[in-house]
Amino acid sequence: MKPEVLIKLDLTKNEAVVYLTLLKLGESKVSEIIREANFKSGKIYQVLDSLVRKGLVSFVLKNKIKSYFAEDPEKLNEYLRTKQIELDEQEELVKNSLPALNKLYKFEKDVCGVNVFEGVEGVRTALFKFVERLSKNSTIRIYGANDDVKRDVILRWPKYDLIIAAKNFKNKIIMSQITKKGREMRRNKKNKYKIYKYLKGKDVSNFMVAGNQVLLFNFEEPNCIFIENKVHAQQFTALFDVLWMIGEKL
Repeated sequence: MKPEVLIKLDLTKNEAVVYLTLLKLGESKVSEIIREANFKSGKIYQVLDSLVRKGLVSFVLKNKIKSYFAEDPEKLNEYLRTKQIELDEQEELVKNSLPALNKLYKFEKDVCGVNVFEGVEGVRTALFKFVERLSKNSTIRIYGANDDVKRDVILRWPKYDLIIAAKNFKNKIIMSQITKKGREMRRNKKNKYKIYKYLKGKDVSNFMVAGNQVLLFNFEEPNCIFIENKVHAQQFTALFDVLWMIGEKL
């Protein structure tokens, strides 16, 4: 029999080898076990003690010298039943501890989580993560959109449009720069998921905010900073709402 079978029963490789050796030899001294199993003497006592604790090996003391022997293989069933009881107890312990653990986890999330995403695909990954975490019917506020080609490549992403339609997101978008053609296109092409306003001036910051999340964009590199924090999100939302009030309808 190969040790791998016993390893699947949660024995270590060394325990499996020693147990099988004792089944073969019967009652044996440590020196005999080492010789038969080709085992390192430094670890043998640790392995034997572990097998004794698991109820799979016992020993007798003769002339102050221990001789070890394997218990009946039927003991393996008893060992597995004991393991199952321990697993059930651990499962119950985890179940009872989850409410307290989740409170700690949520508290840590509220502290502040910041990640940086690089490159076009990195920015799209952040964008996907951003919208996937939002609940249905959320409002997304976007500031700094314009008709620049670099932004077009990233933000006019079919996957994003599919998600906002599926989740019925409302996009409030403030454009800081817009061409005459872009203005006409947005007036003529109605989109129930996107509402545009125009606020003349240079981009101070390009950001997107919804829920407890903020995305800060740098389209020159390109890269973005993903912030998960309730206070930061509230601050950016308040800033956007002030700008929205003074923005010009397209």
